[in-house]
Order: sequence, then C-alpha cells, then structure tokens
Amino acid sequence: MSFEVQGEEDLPSAWADEFHGSEVDELLGAGAAGPGKSRVLLRDPVPLAIIEQERCRGKVPGHKIPWGGSTGKVLHLRRELGMLEETLSRAKRLFPKIDPDVTFKEEFGKPVAIWKSGFKFIFGGCKDPGDWSQYDTAEYTRVYYDELSQFLEEQYQRINVRCRSADPVLGKFVGIRSATNPSPNWVRTMFVDPAPKGRVVMRRKVVNRDGETRYRTRMFLPATLYDNPNKAFVAQYELTLLDKPAHIRNA
Repeated sequence: MSFEVQGEEDLPSAWADEFHGSEVDELLGAGAAGPGKSRVLLRDPVPLAIIEQERCRGKVPGHKIPWGGSTGKVLHLRRELGMLEETLSRAKRLFPKIDPDVTFKEEFGKPVAIWKSGFKFIFGGCKDPGDWSQYDTAEYTRVYYDELSQFLEEQYQRINVRCRSADPVLGKFVGIRSATNPSPNWVRTMFVDPAPKGRVVMRRKVVNRDGETRYRTRMFLPATLYDNPNKAFVAQYELTLLDKPAHIRNA
C-alpha cells in the first residue's frame, strides 16, 4: 500500500520500496551510514495505520471498526530511548500530514503517537540486559529495531515473542523489521554470514503441535549511501567521508 506526503524527506527510493515490500518474517536492512535506514523504519508501518483508518471509515468490507477501536500497535526501539530524538521529531512532522487528528502523549514513560483509529506507534528503549521484560505482557503488530547491532540477542529474541495479533486484518502483517550497520556480532552471524550479498530468503522449518510443517523466513537487505534518493545529501556526505582517515570511512 502506498501513500503520498510532500517534502524532501519523501523522495522516492528504490531501496525503501524493496524494504517496504518484503514479506519475510524478519528483515534486516543493513550496511553503510547514509541511505536513510532510520527514516525507512519509521515510515514502514504507516500503511498499516492507514488501513486502520480505512477500516474505521467502513472501506474494508467485513472488517469495520469504530474510531479509536484499533488494536494495532508497533514498537519502535533504540537501545536507549534518548537515541530516538530525531526519529520522534520526524514522526511529529510526518504523521499529522497523513492524519491531522494524530496525538502525541506519554504512556508508562514512553512517547506514543495515537492515530484517530486508535493505532499506536510506541517508541521505547532497552538499555539494560533485562529491560526486555517491560514489554513482556504486550502485543505488537510489528517490532522495529534501529541499530540492531547495539542490542543483545537475548533482548531481540525475548521482545520478538510479543509480536503477534489475533486481528484478522493486522495478523497478515505481523513481522520484525530492523536496520543497522552490521558489526561483527550476533546480528552479522544471524543475517549476513549465511548470504553476504543479501536478498536471499532464508527459511527455517518449524513443526507445530499438530505435526504441521511451517516455515519462518529471514532476509538481509544490503544498503549503501547511494541508495539515498537525496543526491545533494549523498554528494555532501560522500565528501565528508572522503576527508576522513581510511579506518573511519570503512567503519
């Protein structure tokens, strides 16, 4: 599902379209700094919020819900909540262009954007190793990790258990989406090493209690500075990098 808003941040990007269109259970967009990964993470669930608005308007046959009745929630994480300052600022510019009635408030110490349909964007952190437990009773349609390499694997696996939905519409979109510059740690081992060039869907067989075989899917989607559609930004940032020592450019 597509949407249109005006502004330089909204230039089309082939890499972003590929990220948004993926149907794997766990997707990692990873690579160099500069392609707009954080922006793509924020925008990825917006079509889900729009679907919920359409349900409230009665435009999704058989699945109408009252205004404020959406059970949809997405969780957008950084290792520390303060690291989401720019993302929150961007959300406050973007969301009202699509839903003028969206409100921003704080719930349980976390910033939350609530659309008129009731659909929620929850922004959080997971600073200490055991902080995953603060999400232990919730239900999220999608979970987003910005700079996944900063998280512990235990945090990632524990929080992902809360990604689920009994809603017949939202249940089709349940998934995990992440972005990072992949350091040589568990993220690289899980997503990159099995297919270093990326764009290969990895399948894991799962047998449920009734003996039915199902598959879970995972994919690494590589990104570079040149995937950023803002050519002026690319030129400026490339010049900055070229002026740095080789070890900084490589990092």
